Amino acid sequence: MNSASKKLSILYAILAGLLITPGTVILGWGFQILSYTRLAKTSLYLFPVMILIALVYNHFLQIDLSKTTRKQILVNIATSLVVSLIVIRYPSDLLRYLVMVFLVSSMFFIFGSAFIELSIRVKSNLPRQTFMTVFFLVGLIGVSIFLYMSNLTRIYGDDFCFINLVRRTGFLNTINLFYHTWSGRIFTDLFMLGLTSFRFMSMIEIMLLLLVTYLVLRMLRKDPKDNGGLWIVSSVFFLPFVIFSTTPDQYKSLYWIASSTTVFPVSIMFILFTGFMASGFLKGFGKKWISIATAFIMTLAISTGHEIVIPAIMLVIVAFLLPAFFRRKQYGTLPLSVTLGALAGAVVGSLILVLAPGNYVRMAAQSYPSTPDIFSALSMSFGFYGEFINKLGENWGWVLLTASFIAGIYSKTALPKSWKVFGAILVVTIGSSWGAFLVSTLAISDRLPQRTQFIPILFLVFGLYALGAVVPIPKFFPNLTFAAAVALLLLGFVFTQAIVDETKLVAPMEQFAGDWDVRDQKLQATNIEPYSIEIPWDDKEQQFACMRAYYSK
Repeated sequence: MNSASKKLSILYAILAGLLITPGTVILGWGFQILSYTRLAKTSLYLFPVMILIALVYNHFLQIDLSKTTRKQILVNIATSLVVSLIVIRYPSDLLRYLVMVFLVSSMFFIFGSAFIELSIRVKSNLPRQTFMTVFFLVGLIGVSIFLYMSNLTRIYGDDFCFINLVRRTGFLNTINLFYHTWSGRIFTDLFMLGLTSFRFMSMIEIMLLLLVTYLVLRMLRKDPKDNGGLWIVSSVFFLPFVIFSTTPDQYKSLYWIASSTTVFPVSIMFILFTGFMASGFLKGFGKKWISIATAFIMTLAISTGHEIVIPAIMLVIVAFLLPAFFRRKQYGTLPLSVTLGALAGAVVGSLILVLAPGNYVRMAAQSYPSTPDIFSALSMSFGFYGEFINKLGENWGWVLLTASFIAGIYSKTALPKSWKVFGAILVVTIGSSWGAFLVSTLAISDRLPQRTQFIPILFLVFGLYALGAVVPIPKFFPNLTFAAAVALLLLGFVFTQAIVDETKLVAPMEQFAGDWDVRDQKLQATNIEPYSIEIPWDDKEQQFACMRAYYSK
């Protein structure tokens, strides 16, 4: 490098450090300027470090923006600006807003350009490796926190009532009683009534979700000889992390045993069935009658698990039924037979659930409003679904969901890269998540309870992941690499915030578990009356009558 080039290279490094420093400070402040004075002082302290990093980085990679094409520069500037406008909230001060947009977009531009250069020089798919590593670490940390809290789960509320009922009438008699007096959810009632007293049930359910995700991704991997490596491991932890983090009522969805045994088993079976069918279409089913029976049993369980899942399972079956029927010459007749078996299981299961006498007894006992007509139900469900989508925009929910789409892009599944398949999955994903709100509207003339919104969020997370896996990516590597660099910066901030929010849930759970254990010891050893303790999610549902019966000698 001659003297003139060296001076120009140093000048680029100083300019890069100058633009990165205030943007990095704003990033650390949650994409806001606390004050101009603090920004200037903090940037002044940080600037020498940034200059040193830029000089070292520039020396080894020789970043020279003058060699970048005009098209790439314009695309990079536009991408940086758009992302900055998305992440920065308007502070009611136009000047402050414009300053933030300029500094943050400049930071994104510099980091993105450096990331492009690094990817070209190492001759590797650096974005994929980086994303998978970040997803793995974030998912592992996040899921570990949720698993730790599941160790703090204790029975409460209706849990006491269900245990008492099983003790009094027996397990099978209680299942029959529930079907005739409460609901037709036979599949999930098996878990709710059989395992409510098991303290570690929530932990097992979370671990089963991880296991089933792993099994399905292994079934769908591109190369049967390839174990999947980093992309499978990262997805196994990251997808559940996104589901748990975006669920609006995390305590009730994950740690109230009666509720978690309603949403987890049916969700796990739904994922397993979808993976089983996709793998069968891509790689072939096994023995005919075993495959048909397997599909029938799985959809029968799903359809008798929870009524809000019925539209989703029907949509998934139709999505497989159409190609199985119209492409019989390509696939053969076995996929069609298996899909028809799945349809039969879904229809039978839906009838068993919907026609259960307990549904109507429960509606009368709890004074449910009358079922609305279909047009009113459609109108209300779209409104409730709109509220749900809007709610996801809070606390970076849609950014986390978008991250599952990115994880799908960098996966190595055998799913075909096709816009037709993309469209089909998009329809199933949206229809499944909205269908949950339609069924809820028909049943109770109201929105889906927040604790049960775990299920439509699961549809969105896995649906977006599948969309990423099948979307045809244009081969314009530099711009995609730049977009990846900007996305990583944004996601790094969001993931940090999500994990911080998770940690805030731990202390109340620890307090609840400690108080519950103390109360349990007192009630077991003495004849004192049950007393209230603080519950992180709902103090009103302590059910003292059921608790009194539970501890009665």
